[in-house]
Formats: sequence, structure tokens, C-alpha cells
Amino acid sequence: MVPYGSDTTTSVRALPTRSLTTTPADLADQLLELAVEVLTDLDSVHAPGLELPLVYGGHRVGPDARADLAFTLGLLHGEGVTTVAGIDGAEVALEIVRRLSGAETHSFYSYRAAETLDRLGGIDDNPRLAAWTDDDVANAELVVDSSSMLALLDEGKLPKNYAVVLTRCEIARRALRRLPDDNRLEELLATLTTTFDGLSTGWWDDFGGANFDMYTPDVYLFAEPFASELDGAWERGLRAVLRDLADVATPGGAVSWGRSTGALGIVMNVELGAVALARDLTDDRAAWLGRAELATRALRGWFEGGVVTAHQHKMTMDYRGPQRRLQMTLDLLGKLVQAAHELRAAEPVDAATPAGAYPAVDRLVVFEPARNAGVWTHRGAVDFVLPLVGGFWVDCSPAPRWPGTFEVPVDTQTLVSWLPAIHSGDTVRTLSGPPADLAHEPGRLEVRHEGFHNLDFGGGEEATKPIDGSRTATYRVEGRSLVVDETLSIRADPATIDAVTVEIPEVAGRPLAVEFTTDHPHTATVVDVAGMQAHRSFWNEHVRVHELVVEPAASIDLSWKVTPALRVASSALGHWYDQSLYEPMGDRVVQADGMALLDDPATLSEFDVFHLHWPEWAAGVDVDRTREVIANLRAAGVVILWTQHNRVPHLFPNAEEIYRIWTAEADAVIHHSHYGRAVMEAEYDYGAHTRHAVIAHGHWGHRLEPLRPAGGKAEAEAVLGLDPAPIRLGIVGAPRTQKDVQLAIDAVHACSRDDIQLCVWSLVDENVPDDPRIVAVPYSMADHGTYARRLFALDALVMPFREGMLTTGTMADALGIGLPTIASNWGYLREALGDAAIHYGDTAEDLTDCLDALSTDQLAAAAAATEAGRAATDWSVIADATLAFLDDVIVNG
Repeated sequence: MVPYGSDTTTSVRALPTRSLTTTPADLADQLLELAVEVLTDLDSVHAPGLELPLVYGGHRVGPDARADLAFTLGLLHGEGVTTVAGIDGAEVALEIVRRLSGAETHSFYSYRAAETLDRLGGIDDNPRLAAWTDDDVANAELVVDSSSMLALLDEGKLPKNYAVVLTRCEIARRALRRLPDDNRLEELLATLTTTFDGLSTGWWDDFGGANFDMYTPDVYLFAEPFASELDGAWERGLRAVLRDLADVATPGGAVSWGRSTGALGIVMNVELGAVALARDLTDDRAAWLGRAELATRALRGWFEGGVVTAHQHKMTMDYRGPQRRLQMTLDLLGKLVQAAHELRAAEPVDAATPAGAYPAVDRLVVFEPARNAGVWTHRGAVDFVLPLVGGFWVDCSPAPRWPGTFEVPVDTQTLVSWLPAIHSGDTVRTLSGPPADLAHEPGRLEVRHEGFHNLDFGGGEEATKPIDGSRTATYRVEGRSLVVDETLSIRADPATIDAVTVEIPEVAGRPLAVEFTTDHPHTATVVDVAGMQAHRSFWNEHVRVHELVVEPAASIDLSWKVTPALRVASSALGHWYDQSLYEPMGDRVVQADGMALLDDPATLSEFDVFHLHWPEWAAGVDVDRTREVIANLRAAGVVILWTQHNRVPHLFPNAEEIYRIWTAEADAVIHHSHYGRAVMEAEYDYGAHTRHAVIAHGHWGHRLEPLRPAGGKAEAEAVLGLDPAPIRLGIVGAPRTQKDVQLAIDAVHACSRDDIQLCVWSLVDENVPDDPRIVAVPYSMADHGTYARRLFALDALVMPFREGMLTTGTMADALGIGLPTIASNWGYLREALGDAAIHYGDTAEDLTDCLDALSTDQLAAAAAATEAGRAATDWSVIADATLAFLDDVIVNG
């Protein structure tokens, strides 16, 4: 997403900060609808009657999945959704709890079972449990009791977030009146209050090794039901974290590094938005609702057949692997329903647009100053977050992240990405933890890491021993690129090191242009890894890896530059102009049909540019519809690029008002000539923000030359049924008011020569004299082959244009096949054709005089001059100029 432009003008550009439709209540309804839809599919495909199978996909379905199903159904019941697929949700939920194994159910699943019981009437005096036996009740008391895990917490054998989870278990037991007198709840609450109060930035270190990831916001969400018992510490901490996450969040997750992100990270955008609004914890309620709305839309693509797709063509960490696919599905649904509950308590507000939800930012967010732990977050011409934290896997490494563009393989210790990796035998070492030093300024971060570490701690003492050394790196934003200059100091015997590598993975649909630079002996290649399980992230399967392999040395200097493909939504995808322009750009650009997205700002926001060709194609000639489309583009935050082919719509010459609207709104305009720019600037008022470029119309040689007859002019005229003529002139193309066909007919009729023939294929209602030198055919749209034959049958084109248009595509035909032109003094033709045109003047008499004096030498000279014009209008030249202009507009506005 590239948030673009300011809202300083009084026009549609001032509209993009708020959605007109989505409120907290609306989003709550969407979340409930999604949860019910997935559960209905689950009932239909895998779990009739919502009875989960004993085994799913070869894996036992344990009490975790079952408890999560009960929890979700209980939450739905509380929101008034009492049946799912015709099934009584409360009845199924309670039956699941009754059958849970008390011995196997613990922690998260204990409190979810307990809260479900409480939500559906409790244990005591609950008519719904009339059929329960004493053994059922005793088992339920075991199910909700995880107090035995407190000893493990005390001994440091559990992650710190379990302090919150086990406290919630005890809170839930208290609600069920099953908390014994001899309990530790007050101690737990006091400890948590002290812990939250002691977090200077609000960020929770889950293992003590600067392990900051999505479990920080998660602990706040876990603790939310008993936040009132934490003496304000919870609220103070979460407010601070929400302020940070407003800048750190991506559409692919509130936190996009570390553990349990992917689908869970996207859902967290919903959860945080809901709690922020419900408890009024943010000053930017609209933006949090906007992020939650976008996440909800995205999540619809993460479920199929009633189960999450997080393990298909992407991957989770091993502990959330396929064996927990059903549990993860139901965990996600429970979180969505809980968020719906929160949103229903929120005050009304309109959601921010996609552009407003993820505005530009360049900030170093600090988690723990003493250890330099934090994250550099950058949104703008290039989007990424660069975490500087501790962790056990590549997922926690200091590598740039932006789901769909910058990713790392999930749950690996050896496939190091975006960082130097030192290979020694089977052992791979890289950077780990926060940097020893760091310094940030806008668009730039300098870091120094000490030591190269093996992230696989199971390899034995020698393998896990770090290599002494350091890496100093400068990360900088250069236009739309991320550039890294680094120096490696490796204090180890080079003979013990096989190679130093940098691997940069690439996702399908977002090619990366990667440039490696080093003076040391090296190889650089691109490796096809499509379909390989090891090369999958939380979000995608990687298709290629750009690989640099450097020979070992005590000191290595290297640089790499990565430029993501520009994403363009076109209003004329597949049209020969659009196709000819973008094909030479290759992987530098990814295109899509913008016409299909005009009413979908959320999907449009995934693009950088909307390329408008003919405004009447995009929004017709209706003024209100035009303003609506522009408002959607502003909401998406895309650059509006308009290639101005026409001065007014060809078929609607009186509909110039829509062109006035577009000229005021366009962010960037391409004119095909300086003449055309002057005409448009004299006639229309552009916005003060609008950037202009003059880029010629490319020639059509690549479309026409393959159709050139082997027998040349003679073969073409024979196929067309034309009598041979020493000099054949032609008028081609659609009739235009400014194309004075009658002038050309009259001029040839008055001409004294008998070696000239004029073929008119643009005839409408002109008066054609009885002159054997003039062949005139009523206009009809010719197929491409016929049109090409007409051109190849000519010795010169005649272009009798008056003022009034911006361009004509026939100049591209003439330059493309080296055909000279006899042209009027129209300013566009003088500029576009140069010496490839013989200019006759403006009147029929001028043209007659020109024809009477016309020589074969003149025609030959004009034909020779087309070569220079053809080189200047080659589509590769036009493409490079267009891309350079777009880069400049995106970067500099």
C-alpha cells in the first residue's frame, strides 16, 4: 500500500479519510456471519452435527479443538446466535464440555471450557445440566482446574504469558464457584499488576531474551476479562502498545515476525481494533476500525470447507502444525466472535479507508531501550518492518518483513533470509537478538551485531558455539528500494568456513529486482524453489530465492538492493497500447484489471498505481459516477496516473466535464507531446499536486511488421484489388471531426499529376468526384490484417488534420513501418513525426501544390527519417520513461 498525497484541495481528494458504510456494529455483524459460515461448512464437510471427528487428516483431534468449538458456540449463543446449521449451539457446547478429558484439558482450554459453562448458566442449579451425573460434574471440575501448572510457572518452565493464562483460569473457576479457599488468585493478580506496571514501554518479554512478538498484545487480550482487577496497569500498558502497533501493524498481521503470526496475526488486527474501540483505548478509533475491517475481508480467503488454510501452500510453526488444524480453525473463530462482542459495545464511528488505516510512517519503535530491542517500521514508497528482537528461529531474525513482499521461511533454523549466513559443514550461523548499537534517522537505520550464532540449539556444543565477529549494516530507503550496505568481520579460520551467503526469497505475484554487489569472489544466481515445503512462510509459498555466495574472508563488504515490482491496476488491461507499454517492463511491474476493482477500495489498496487511459471507459460520462470512482481511488490510496490520449471523449465530445474532474484529480499525467500538454493546460485546470511528463506514443511496428507481405506493395495492392499506382497515398483510421478527408479528396482532384492514386478508407459523407485517381470506401472497422495490408500498399500516408485533437495513432503506424507522411501543420504531427513528415500547410490548395511538387527523393528522405523516430518511440524506451516517471511520482509526490 502506498498512501499518497495530502488532502489540501477542496475536491474529491478531500474525501479519503473515512468509509461511509462500516461502523463497529456493521463489522460485528460481518464477523458473526463469517464465523457461522465457516462452522456451517465444517458441519457440512467434516463434522456432521458439529461432532468433531476422532482423527482429522491423520492426526488425533484432542481436547484443545473440542474446547475451542465449545467456547465459540458459547460465545455465539451470547451474541444471540443460538443455532448453527440448524443445530442448538448451547446444547452441543455443553455436551462437548461434559465429554472433555479432565486429565488432558489445561491452561487455555481450561478457561475456555470454564467460561463456556459460566456463559451457559454455570454448574450449580443449571437446568441445562439436569442430565449430568455427579461424575460429569466432577470431570468438569477437573477440566476447568489448571492450578497444578502454577508450579511449572514458578519454576520458569513455562513462557511468561502463562501467568496471564493461568490467572484467567482461576478467575473463571471463581465465577463457577469452584475456586478453593486455599488459592493463589490474589497473589497472581498482584504479580501481574506489578509486571504490567513495570513494562516501561508496555511491551512484554515472554522468555526474558528480548522476545518481543505478538504475544505482547496477546497477553493483554488474554487478560482483558479481568483488566479491572489490575489497578489500571493493563489499560496503561495496552494504550502504549496500541500506539506502537498503529505504526507497526501490516495488513498481514498486527505483528508480522516471531511466533504464531499469519492467520492469527491478521485476526489480531480485528481483536485489537475491537478492544481499542470498546474500551476507548485509542485516539484514532477510525484507523483501528479500518484495520479490523481490512483484516476481516482478508480472513475470508483463509478458510475453505470449514477449516483454515494456514497449512496449504504456506505454513505455521511446528507446534501449530497440521496436527492442530481443527484447533486453529476454531481458535480463530472464537477470537472473531469475541471481537464481535467487543465491537457491539463500541461507540459509533466510521471506519478509516484503507489509505487512512495504514498511513505513511518512518519510526523506530523501542520495546526495551537498554537492549536496543525494537522495530523499524516504514510505510511509503516501500513498506516493511525490521524487527530487532531475540528469538529461537529465523522468524525472529532481524530481517525485513511485509507479508506478500518481504518474507522469511517459517520455523527454520537454517534457511536464513535477508541476512548474512556463515556455512560451516552442516551448521549455519547468522545474527541473533537485538543489535549492540543502532541509530535511526528518516529513511535510514544503522546497526551493529556481535557474533554469528547457530539458531539450532540441538546440534551439540561445538555446533552451537558462536563464531566471533561482527556485522555492521546500514539499511536505507532509496526510492522504491531497500538498500543494505554491510561489512562482516569474521574472526575465525577461513578454512573452517565453506561460504557466506545472502538469500532473498520471492513470493509469487510480487517479483523482486535484486542487485548484489561485492568485490570479493562470489557467485549470484536465482534458485527455483516453487512447491518446496521448506520455502514457505506464514502467508505464502516462495517461488524463487535470489542467492549470493561469497568465498570466506576475514572481512567482507557487500551490498544488496531490492526493488519490489510496481503494482498497477489498469483501466485498459489487454488493450494493445497498455499491453505494448507494460510488456517491456517485465517483472518490474505486476498488472491487474483495474476496471474490476473500481468499487473495491480494499483490493485496490494492494496496488501502487491506477492507470487511467480513457476516462469514459472507467466511469462513463456521468459526473456523479466519475466522482464516486475517484473517491474510491482516493480511499485506496493509489496514485492516479492518466495517459491523456484524447482532449475530449471521441464519442461524447460534449462530455468534457468529466475530463475537467479527472484533470483536477489526477496525480500524474502523461502527455504524448509538448504540444498536447500546452493544449490541455490551456483548456483544463489541473490540481496543484499534479505531476506532468511528456512521453511519446510508442510505434506499432511490432504489431504490423509481422504482417508485411513478402511481395511488398505489389502483393498488398493485389490482395486489396487495387490497380497498380506509381505513388499511392492513403487515408486510414476512424473518421474524426478534425480529420479533413474532403480537403484531401479535393486536393488530389485538383492535382495535375496522373501518377498519384489516393485511397480513402475513412469515408463518411464526403463528396467524391468522378476521378479514377481516387478510390474511396465507406468507413468500417477493418480487421488487423486488412488494416496492415492497406498500409503496406501505400507509398505515403496523408494526415489532413485540423486543430482540436491531442494525438492520432496513425503516426505510430507510419513510424512503425517506415512509411512517410504528408501532413498538415497540426502541431502534434510536427512534433511527433519531425522530418518523417512532408508538411503541406493547411488548405486544399496547399496540399495540391505539395502533391504537384512531390518527388520520390522527398518520399525517400521522409521514409529514412522514420528510423530515428522509430528508435525514439520503441516501446522499451517508452516503458523505461513511464516507469521512471511513476517511480518519481510515488517517491516524491
